[in-house]
Amino acid sequence: NNNITNNEINTGKENFEIEKSKMPTIPEGFHPVKVNENDWINENGMTNNWNNGLVIEDTKGNQFVWVPCNLEGTEDIVKFARYFYNSDTKKVETCDTNDYISFYGNNIGEPNLEDINELKNSISRYGGFYIGRFEVGQENGQAVIKKNAKAWNNINYNDAKKIADNFYNENIVNVKSGLCNSYIYDTTSSWLYNNFKDYKPYDYLNRGNFTGKECLTGEDESLYFKNIADLYGNLFEFTTERDMANDIIQRGLGYNFTRKRYEEGKSIDILYDRVMCFVADSEFKNDLIGFRIFLYLN
Repeated sequence: NNNITNNEINTGKENFEIEKSKMPTIPEGFHPVKVNENDWINENGMTNNWNNGLVIEDTKGNQFVWVPCNLEGTEDIVKFARYFYNSDTKKVETCDTNDYISFYGNNIGEPNLEDINELKNSISRYGGFYIGRFEVGQENGQAVIKKNAKAWNNINYNDAKKIADNFYNENIVNVKSGLCNSYIYDTTSSWLYNNFKDYKPYDYLNRGNFTGKECLTGEDESLYFKNIADLYGNLFEFTTERDMANDIIQRGLGYNFTRKRYEEGKSIDILYDRVMCFVADSEFKNDLIGFRIFLYLN
């Protein structure tokens, strides 16, 4: 595997970390998808468009996007962490902890994230992870991550997590799947917004389906953000994060947070993505909530 060979010849720790993010490993059973003409071409020890949303696909057509990150955070690589907006300092802060963090009256944490060390080891070894290009959809009763599927809503947290955790069976030997946690969601958002330097309040309205009605997954290509569809908008998405009452944190906002609602002053300033935290108990389900899967290599 050329990726691993290139990684192993680097010596300095910083260089070692960075190059892995810029030379993503394609897992067994997946192939690269060229969205742009020069995607996935290796030049000068790097993969072209490593930072622009490289896409991979499995044999069934499910697609994922490469999110480059590392454990330290460097000038051009985001840190794998949880991110919170500090209203006192007016800055976004990284939190590398599963503990409960107080955020606008809610204490939210990751008490059940048992595989965090395994995930961090993967980030250290491979320089990133893959996130579902689309919200999970349904096709003939099966979960799919494909364009123009009916997004899988009206599902409770436990069932969504079971599908996410078991999306790939033991036949795919070096990949693990899971329901997005706060590290995955926050790191992806930080990457999309260039460490939040490029973030503008209410920008979520330009980044997803906020038309007032549900759309098919990835239906409007003009709303893709580094090739990811509907991370903001269409459906709220369950995550593994919890509040102190053990309620589930959802992210991403639903299609009902419309521009009209914003113009009437009834929408919200998402404060660097984090105010998109809504709670539900584990049995709650409705038309507005779906879920998204991520992958990491082991």
